This record gives sequence, C-alpha cells and structure tokens, in this order.
Amino acid sequence: MRGFTQAESGGSSRSSVDTGIPAWRITPAQLLAIAAQLYAELLCGGYTQSCEFHYLQHAPDGTPYADPATLSWALADAAGSRPCGPDVAAQIAQLRAEGHVVIATLQYIEHYRYDPPADQIDPLGELAAPGAAAVPGSQGHHAQGFAFENGAFIHYGPGNLFFDQMDMMGTRQTFVDTYVVYDNRLIGVELWTGLIESWARPRLLTPEERADLLQTVFQASDW
Repeated sequence: MRGFTQAESGGSSRSSVDTGIPAWRITPAQLLAIAAQLYAELLCGGYTQSCEFHYLQHAPDGTPYADPATLSWALADAAGSRPCGPDVAAQIAQLRAEGHVVIATLQYIEHYRYDPPADQIDPLGELAAPGAAAVPGSQGHHAQGFAFENGAFIHYGPGNLFFDQMDMMGTRQTFVDTYVVYDNRLIGVELWTGLIESWARPRLLTPEERADLLQTVFQASDW
C-alpha cells in the first residue's frame, strides 16, 4: 500500500505491499482485513510489533472521514487476538472430531467482579458447546469464577499477572491455570494462586490467602 502512495507522490519506498489497491482507494474494512493477514504472517515470522504511519484521512470518494484517525483505528482493530467470527465454532468442532484437545481463549469485556454476568457467560459457553476442552477468558483484570459446561472447564477471568492495579483485592489476586493433558484428554487443571505487590510483582498466596480466594470464587461460581 505504501508503495502505491509513494509512487503516486513521486517519492520512493524501501518496501511495499502489493494489494492491487491504490492506497487512496482503500476502505477501512479492506485495510482491517489486509492488516489482520499481515499481522498473522508477521507473528509467524517472529515479529510482535509494527509501526504504522498514516496520512490518508479521506474516503475513496474524497469525503473527509468524521474521525481523521479512521484508518488508524482499523489497524488497531486488526491487531491482537483473532476476531471470533461465525466459523470459530465449526473449527472447534472439526478439530475436536480430528482428536485434538482444543483450548479456546476469549478476550472479553472487563468486569470488575468475581461472578461473571450473563453477557460474559454466554459467549464463553458458546465456545464450549462445539467441543472445546477448556475455555479461559484472557481479559480478566479481576479474578473471576469457574464453570463446567458441555464437558468443558471454563475460567471466566484469571485476573492480572504483571499489572499495577492495586486499588482493590480482586485486581491483585491472580490465577495461573496449568492444563494437564494425558492420552489426548484434559484430565486436570492446576490453579496457581498469587497476589500482586509493589504494583507489578506477583507472589505466591499463603495457605490462608489461597483458601480465602478459592472460597470467594467458588461462591461466585455458585459452587
């Protein structure tokens, strides 16, 4: 894309991406799709960061975008975890049928409470239904409870790990889940429990602190 723009402006480019679309004609949706594919390929090559510079602030018909950063937001939306489209459930079912142990993670909205609300329960359950063995929510700034659904272990939020949210106990308490797989089956989940101190340093909970955390999240899970 940069190659097209540089060529039209008379400049030069050390590298370019040949999308077949002149940069000035690209839409936010097209940019998001191209960037998502590019970021996936970069990850496969070991790259975890990219720097983007944007000077296109108009739609293909020349109309200025209401938000000049519209194309930049498309790139931000393309980064991160894979968006969950309608094909995810089918892919989980296919992988399960092939004999794989599927662990499907979901980056969800932050809820600062031990018990997950209904709007969080349903999407994670939808990943368990087609055959995932475990469904952890990867967003959890706040430690949250568990569930068993359709034979799957669901952990709605493990909590922070290296983070500076020291304002409440639920954002300082943290889980690290270890999934034990044997003979192509998930046979157990080990729950490491910790407490963040000094704005980023997790330490192992004492037996008393661990018992208090587990009792709290078990009650939040209606166990």
